[in-house]
Amino acid sequence: MMATGRKFLQVKAAATAAPGHQLKVVTYNILANKYAVGGYHNYCEDRHLKWPYRREAIKLELEGYDPDLLCLQEVEDRVFRDELQPWMKQLGLQGLYQPRQFGEVSGPPEGVALFWRSDMFRLIESRVVQFAEHAEGRPASPRSTGSIRSGRAEFWDVFCRREEGAVLALLEHTPSGCPLLAVSTHLFWNPAYPDVKSMQAAVLCKQISALLHSRFSTLDVPVIIGGDFNSLWRKYKADNFDRYIPPGGQGLLSGVYSLMSGGQLPPQHPDHPAGRQRAREQQQQQLVAGALPVGSSSSSAELEGLLLDNGGLSLVTMHMSAHGCEPPLTTKTASFAGTLDYVWLSKEHFKVLQTLSLPYTPPPSWTDPMTDVDFPPIPNEHY
Repeated sequence: MMATGRKFLQVKAAATAAPGHQLKVVTYNILANKYAVGGYHNYCEDRHLKWPYRREAIKLELEGYDPDLLCLQEVEDRVFRDELQPWMKQLGLQGLYQPRQFGEVSGPPEGVALFWRSDMFRLIESRVVQFAEHAEGRPASPRSTGSIRSGRAEFWDVFCRREEGAVLALLEHTPSGCPLLAVSTHLFWNPAYPDVKSMQAAVLCKQISALLHSRFSTLDVPVIIGGDFNSLWRKYKADNFDRYIPPGGQGLLSGVYSLMSGGQLPPQHPDHPAGRQRAREQQQQQLVAGALPVGSSSSSAELEGLLLDNGGLSLVTMHMSAHGCEPPLTTKTASFAGTLDYVWLSKEHFKVLQTLSLPYTPPPSWTDPMTDVDFPPIPNEHY
């Protein structure tokens, strides 16, 4: 039982799973201190937001999870170097870290960390990836193609200024001698730019594929990706960011989720850079008659040539594999509720045996997690 009262629950379908090696994977955005005290969470008491208080609660929770692979996001540089890394070493884990300096909030760098159990894994090779450095089709100078108001220029300017990335570790699972690629990542937060997030996901997958191709003649290697993808599984209600939701009750599958689970993201999808720009152009034309004169080329047409795919990986989330759906929410604040955090697995290599219990009872069906999920009041003794 964890400090929060949560526990790992057996997956019914796992009862017939053949015996094999087991490992426990956890992903956790621990909320950088500069964001915790920056005014975004003023519905909580100040004493619960200060790092010394949260640090002890986080350590107690992580120790209770007892992970073999641990993916962390929003880890401040000093916290990793002076606190987490020494403490994790005492627990038998070693790790890597990729910081980012750029952000809307001033303060120390924060980034992603990846830890693995030393007596279970041996590091073969590691890479750190900054998404903006690896995008195919990226112009040499994003702003040189037009003003920041130009859709194509705006997409590339936002994408290239971001410092999100990932830590990749190719490991040897010492009990079996088999390789395993573990990844920790964090995508752009802003819901106004799902096209940027989709491109980041495509870069992530292609960098994973490139590392595997550099070592092996096949992609038939176990892959685990844990992170905060800042992308919903499905959206059922239109809002300011997605004004149209397809009819039929299936909702809108986000671009990031579509790409990673389905293999590619077509230009027609509203979260593809071309699709997102097409929606912006249509909105502009409604506001300003004749915004695009006859014979002119639109920014969306220029972006349609961008190929967004997952590098040939075959992926499924841990929760989808175990339960056939995603949970209504993994993140809850006073103004937002939704699923943003996932553990992705290569389909053919893993059988999910247990998943961590949710701190709420999922309703049989839901449209808006903010109103449809009976979540305990925040803050409470655990949150």
